[in-house]
Amino acid sequence: MEAVRRVVSEALRLRADAGIRVRQPLRKLQIPNTPEGVAPRPYGAGKLQKDLLELIKEEVNVKEIMPGDTLHLDTVITSELREEGFVRELIRNIQEMRKDAGLTPRDRVALRFSGEKNTEAILSRWDHVLLTGTNAEKMLFGKGKKFLVEKEINVENYPLRIEIDKIF
Repeated sequence: MEAVRRVVSEALRLRADAGIRVRQPLRKLQIPNTPEGVAPRPYGAGKLQKDLLELIKEEVNVKEIMPGDTLHLDTVITSELREEGFVRELIRNIQEMRKDAGLTPRDRVALRFSGEKNTEAILSRWDHVLLTGTNAEKMLFGKGKKFLVEKEINVENYPLRIEIDKIF
């Protein structure tokens, strides 16, 4: 567990140095390993159990962990990773809006978004993740009747208006 803490701490430091927030997923983290599978170096991944590697992936928010000579965080953000980071930030904003509006996790809601066409296309591609992550039943686009709560955000240069309404 001590090795896990060191790996996570160092990887998060690398994220901070690169100016990449933790909600932004990254492709991979390379962890030092030795042929013997033991960890004489500070970060060895040889004998770490699979569940501990999964814990590192979650804490550092990477898709893959690879053995290597040094601890290295791949900080290249592809368009798909950027979209996923945007969607995660959007989910956080929607959850915060639900809470501020006094909605409970069990309350059924509809989401409505208005933004640029490319932003709406991203939301359409990630609709299942958005609906599941916000416990919403449906997603709409454009303008319509007034909803319960609304907010304008701009994350990663994606300007967007979010509206939430309770479904009775």
